[in-house]
Amino acid sequence: MEDFALLRTKRFIAVGALALVGVAAPVVAQDEAPDSEELFDAVREDDARTVQQMLDDGADANAATERGLSALGYASIHGYTDVATALIAAGADVAAKDPAGATAIAYAAQFGHVEIIDALIEGGADVNAKDTSDWTPLIRAAVGGQAEATTRLLAAGADASAETFLGKSAMEIAETNGDQAVIDALNGTTESSPS
Repeated sequence: MEDFALLRTKRFIAVGALALVGVAAPVVAQDEAPDSEELFDAVREDDARTVQQMLDDGADANAATERGLSALGYASIHGYTDVATALIAAGADVAAKDPAGATAIAYAAQFGHVEIIDALIEGGADVNAKDTSDWTPLIRAAVGGQAEATTRLLAAGADASAETFLGKSAMEIAETNGDQAVIDALNGTTESSPS
């Protein structure tokens, strides 16, 4: 239980995830458009207008850091809704996984960015995608204490019985954390509903 409590710490998760995927290190592969690094810079700045212009000019919507974090994943972590929406509309891979197996919808769920969750679901994201620790977006929403994200994911078909590699479901996590709002969302008793 002590190890699980450490995993619950949002800061630990966020810092560890960002360090793992090398947020500060974009890479431009030889076959990518020359403006991939500039695109990632615009994503980092939450500059949706510049991102859209670059995408219109042929920038790769799947630009990623050297360690595998996609531009869409970065926007999903930080809640950059307009940037994420532009990337999705330009064909960014909503199923792209970072080296830990996390997808953009997993990050959006963990940090409660429901507008991005909605856009990703509309774009075909798998609400039950598991990372390398068997964490689903719903489990990440529970860990992050995100009741509204929990509600949106359940409405889209998220599996509430899925378990982490430690054998913990979203409900068990919410109960351990004493998070009544997430418990209510998992029980379907929250007043939060998709817009």
